[in-house]
Amino acid sequence: MTQKEFMKHSLEELVHKNEKLQSSIFGILKQSHSDFFGFFGLTDKALVIALISGKKVTYTNRLLLSDMKTIRINKNSPNQYEIAISFGEGELLRIIANKKVLRIDTQEQELPFFIETLSKAVPEENTLPLKKTEGTKIRVQYFNIYLYPFLGILIPILAILYVIFLTLGRFDTLYDFFVAPILILVLDSPIIALSLLNRFFFGKTVGALTCDGIYTEYGFFPWDKIKKITYLPQVPSKHARSAEEFCHAVITVNERGNITYETIIPHCPLYAIKKMKKLSSNPNIEFKYDFSDITTTVIISLAMILIIAILFFIFT
Repeated sequence: MTQKEFMKHSLEELVHKNEKLQSSIFGILKQSHSDFFGFFGLTDKALVIALISGKKVTYTNRLLLSDMKTIRINKNSPNQYEIAISFGEGELLRIIANKKVLRIDTQEQELPFFIETLSKAVPEENTLPLKKTEGTKIRVQYFNIYLYPFLGILIPILAILYVIFLTLGRFDTLYDFFVAPILILVLDSPIIALSLLNRFFFGKTVGALTCDGIYTEYGFFPWDKIKKITYLPQVPSKHARSAEEFCHAVITVNERGNITYETIIPHCPLYAIKKMKKLSSNPNIEFKYDFSDITTTVIISLAMILIIAILFFIFT
């Protein structure tokens, strides 16, 4: 049995007698910190899922289209899409699908049809108008993409120059000591100004904070149901999802007792986490900062500064 035949057979077993499998794709189901390979199919009434391990189906499910609250399609790269579906009670389903898949030659043709059909399953009136939502807006900070690398490169270089100039006794006056930081501030001031304007006046809105809870692209989450909020800055790379580059927040929601699930606020800046702490009416929410992704980069940068400084002292 070929992979394409395996996909079709696995999904058709989940289709009811009065239904027809309209489209089928291979993708990755993302849940919390785990990824699961699987097949995803659409009928006129449901999204059918068959997760696999090798040539064995390990999990199946049928999700009614009528239960879906919002659907968001993000293009992470020219060949990769992320499909995020939220349901009535807030649960979030995320599927990553590539245009080209080994041993499934129908993927490139089926994926656009799958996305288009799924997008039409939820009425437009269900889409959350975040721009019109009352409260503190969380906007994508476009200019931080240039501001942070700019400062990240110049500050280590400035530190090295200070070590060298102090060793050579080149700082004759207080002005000589502060001229470099002032120059950096002047060069960076347009980006800093645009970044501040971006925060308050323009930019794509990815969330809104109120006294009642958090509005996101995937639904509304009241403070009393939120268990944990994790802020994750991230070093950009070609492997990163576009929604997670530079920074994002993961909201862990407690639903129906001990059942928890996660949703994200893409491109969530650090200032939004501070606002969440002020507005939250739930003192039991755990706020966590996960800097593991950038720790290595910082350590390497500091090590390079130290090595250059040591070499300078050795050879001078």
